Amino acid sequence: MPRTQIAPAAPPGDAATADLVRLRDVCIVHGRGDRATVAVEGVDLAIGRREFLCVIGPSGCGKSTMLKAIAGLLPAGTVQGSITIEGRSPEDARRANSFAYVFQEPVLAPWRTALENVRLPLEVARGRSPEQRRSPEELLELVGLAGAADKLPGQLSGGMRQRVSIARALTLHPSVLLMDEPFGALDEITRDHMHTELLSIWAATDASVVMVTHSLTEAVFMADRVLVMSPRPGRITAELAVEFERPRTHQLKSDLAFHQKVDELRAALEDA
Repeated sequence: MPRTQIAPAAPPGDAATADLVRLRDVCIVHGRGDRATVAVEGVDLAIGRREFLCVIGPSGCGKSTMLKAIAGLLPAGTVQGSITIEGRSPEDARRANSFAYVFQEPVLAPWRTALENVRLPLEVARGRSPEQRRSPEELLELVGLAGAADKLPGQLSGGMRQRVSIARALTLHPSVLLMDEPFGALDEITRDHMHTELLSIWAATDASVVMVTHSLTEAVFMADRVLVMSPRPGRITAELAVEFERPRTHQLKSDLAFHQKVDELRAALEDA
């Protein structure tokens, strides 16, 4: 099948340097022989430093699978092609704490306070010196939860728990933040608020973000680039540059140009 080649886009800002994440001719196959299923096919992709990238596509197209491949979370032999993060394999990048993964559900330890949950990566980390990390207290302040440090997850709202999860993910100062539908379980009002919260948190870090979403509005509001994936086998069929100025506020969502960009993304998704 023909493969879509995605040329590296220039990352935003003065921090743009060499590609941070690189996928070359990546195919992901589940099973063997007659039972083999091609989940993702022929992906070539470069992600720049401090870039915010969103990936969108129909359910089952391989968005989350591709994210897990970048994180090295798939069984051996499943991924064909090459994936590197800061020039390392996903396994080596994980050992170097080069990336962090934020799931749709916060997955917090219910018996640990918010601060203790954020502190957890420090208790198991290897290979990072203290000066490379923000303190857990600083991270809770960054996500707006300095006053909730002693609260248990059961005492926090859904949006607050997800902010704790994001703070925990940033504890080891990752270069890449992988986010799989992080706001999918939230109500629309909380989700809308979390958009600006995440952009504010991201602006205070040096990390790149790769976020999977089903929301066209969310993708256009958050991203510098949006990649569109086809139904299985998932291929990247379109790339949409989003050039609205930052910082972005909720007023942008009322702008005619914003709605035109959402319509452009919808058309690309339908073409896929």
